[in-house]
Amino acid sequence: MALQHLYWIPAGHAPADGAYVAYALDDLLGILALESERHHCLVVGEDLGTVPPGFRERMAEAGVLSYRVLFFEWAPDGSFLAPEAYPEWALATIGSHDLATLRGWWEGHDLLLKDRLGLFPDPGEAEAQRARRAVERGHLVQALRGAGFSLPTSFDASTAWNDALDIAAHAFLARSRAALAMVQLDDLAGNLDQVNLPGTVDQYPNWRRKVAMSLEQIADDVRACALMSLMSAAR
Repeated sequence: MALQHLYWIPAGHAPADGAYVAYALDDLLGILALESERHHCLVVGEDLGTVPPGFRERMAEAGVLSYRVLFFEWAPDGSFLAPEAYPEWALATIGSHDLATLRGWWEGHDLLLKDRLGLFPDPGEAEAQRARRAVERGHLVQALRGAGFSLPTSFDASTAWNDALDIAAHAFLARSRAALAMVQLDDLAGNLDQVNLPGTVDQYPNWRRKVAMSLEQIADDVRACALMSLMSAAR
């Protein structure tokens, strides 16, 4: 979104003193397209968060792929979008560097971390977020079953994290219409902690914690190889 505008804060001032500064979007898109042709590569634009009206449409016109995160792809009724509802010009992924890993999301580890660090603005927000996450877990199970993925009959929102859910969630993305589908390195390695925790500076080791397995271990790991095989087959 920084191609269109960026929030600037004058040095020494509070965030409330800042303002959005508009950029020459069409000129920057032209340069981006030129570099894409020169380097024979696709371009994925981070269009998450508060997106200006018409921004995603302008990106699509320019051939920039949208960033579609499973955690955010909801239908109006609160359910998760089906794989066929994903746009073609997109990168589909479970999360991002600023979000929980799939395991961390399912177990609510990110919510516990935010609560412990005092990142929730209101006293009751942590409990409200935990209640919402329980509902979202149920919606994910429904979406996976609705897409034809077999989960044990007893599997529901309260079931402990396991490989069956991991495989089904990634297979769900692999079957989407998105031009690209990606498995994050942290999910491939089974990491619990996310890479970056927004809203922190030194309270959390942002960008400094190690991946749970080395590249060599990932290449030999049964679960990781199963994930890679299903993505390859489905795509």
